[in-house]
Amino acid sequence: MTRRKYFHLGLMAMGLMLTGLLSGCTLLKPDPAGEIIKRTEPLDGRRYDLYLPLGYSAERTYGLLVLCPDGLWESSASVLADYAKLADDQSWIMISAPLQGTADWPPSPEQQQQRQEADETLLLSAIAHVQAGYPIDDQQIFISGNLSGTRSALFIGLRRPELFRAVALRQPRFDSNYIQPAKPFIDPYQRVLVVAGMADLARDQALRCIEWLNEADVAVSVVHTAASADRQPDMVRRFFSECLRKHPRLLVQAFRTGSSRTIRFQLQTSLRDIERYSWDFGDKSPTDTTPSPEHRYTAPGEYTIRLQVHSADQQTHERTIRLSITE
Repeated sequence: MTRRKYFHLGLMAMGLMLTGLLSGCTLLKPDPAGEIIKRTEPLDGRRYDLYLPLGYSAERTYGLLVLCPDGLWESSASVLADYAKLADDQSWIMISAPLQGTADWPPSPEQQQQRQEADETLLLSAIAHVQAGYPIDDQQIFISGNLSGTRSALFIGLRRPELFRAVALRQPRFDSNYIQPAKPFIDPYQRVLVVAGMADLARDQALRCIEWLNEADVAVSVVHTAASADRQPDMVRRFFSECLRKHPRLLVQAFRTGSSRTIRFQLQTSLRDIERYSWDFGDKSPTDTTPSPEHRYTAPGEYTIRLQVHSADQQTHERTIRLSITE
């Protein structure tokens, strides 16, 4: 064999090795122990992939992990394979799908937002499809993205805090212009993880993402990594597990009922043993102790609503929201 042939073979081998490293060593991944099923969501007929963990049984409930793959280095099926062992260990069902908002060179903010909204429509339809056929615990639904997949993961996750318990971003690709439509929906108690790789060529985007989240009063956790561990799903597992153990969900929502001054309050919570509720509506009216009270404000203005819940284990949890009442 000539030197030129050896040279070309060497280049091919180096290219395959580099591709494997950048894509999380796709070439060396073992086959998942569970089952990957190709499905079609019923709304627009778009494809998504479903992973059922090893030992799946319809007699128990499962958490649901939604994965947003990177547009260049990951496929929908390959990212499920990355997380398969984690899903088996945690008893999570997973879904993933090819997304539109993950281009390496994104378009204008308006076009990118439209693509992210299309991804949101797809994933919400896929989640509803899975919930209709599988025993999902609605207090254990998470969303995670890697590289360019973090654009849609963050956009969708922040806009739907009532659905997603927490959001995880690994080596995020970030532009504040793409995420602005999500800002009015932010729940400051929803947890967000950002894994920023020290060797990531786009590390500056991860740092901008962290800064933006802090300025938006998001409950952000940051992990700086110096090695390939930033691409390992175990960090995401630990983060979501910590959310379940240490940060109970208490999402306070306010709905107008007929009159613009009459508000119905509702609590979505993961706590199962609440003994007492205490609602302060911010207008010096008496405290309400019902789970889902309705309150009429006598004057327009800005009000701070505080809820305290007292659990059977003698713990007290508090949530605060701001509410604008108009004529």
